[in-house]
Amino acid sequence: MSDKPALLNDELFQKFAMKVLTAGHEVIPERNCYRHKGFRKDIDRNTIVKIDGVPFMTEFGAVLRVKDIFPERADLCLDIDGNLVSQQEFERRYLEYLAWFDRPEGSEVELEPIPSVTMYISMTYDVFSESGSMVPIGYDARKPAETVPTQQYDPRTDKMVEIEATQKMMAEILAKMADQSERRGPGRPPKEA
Repeated sequence: MSDKPALLNDELFQKFAMKVLTAGHEVIPERNCYRHKGFRKDIDRNTIVKIDGVPFMTEFGAVLRVKDIFPERADLCLDIDGNLVSQQEFERRYLEYLAWFDRPEGSEVELEPIPSVTMYISMTYDVFSESGSMVPIGYDARKPAETVPTQQYDPRTDKMVEIEATQKMMAEILAKMADQSERRGPGRPPKEA
C-alpha cells in the first residue's frame, strides 16, 4: 500500500493540482484542496482567533487557536493578526478560492452557497465516525447529553415539584384569566348584537 493519499492517484485531481501549482498556489492533497497564494498568511500557530479583539469560541466552548484550523480556511477567514474578516470580505475571498476548482459546464461560481465566516472557520473533520463529515471544533461525541431537569424547587411549599405539573397548572391559571377578561364587568350593560 502506498503512503500517498488515494487522491493523488485520481486523474482529475492530478489535473487540478497541476493547474493550481502552475499558478503558484500550494496543493493540499489529503483534503483535495489548495492554499490560495493571494490569501496565504503564516500566523503564529498559538495565536488565538478573535472577533473584534475578543477570543472566538465555538458552540461547544472551544477557544480557537490558529493551530486548530485548517490552513486553507485560516487563509480565507483571518487577517494577519488572527482576527476574523468581515462576512463581505470572506465572501469575496471564498468565491475567488472556489473559482479555481473545476465545475460542470454552465455552472457559475457566484451561485454557490456561501457559509458564514464563523461557521466555516470553526469546522473540522469528525474523528468520532468514518463519515468524513465536518463537525464544529470542540465537539465530543463521547460526552454524555446534558440532563434536562424534570423538577424544580417551589418556595411556597418548600418542596421539589415536577416541572411538567407546574407548567400544566400555570397553563390552566392563564386560561382561566383569559376567560375572565372576556366577561363584562359589574354594572356594564350587555353588548347588543
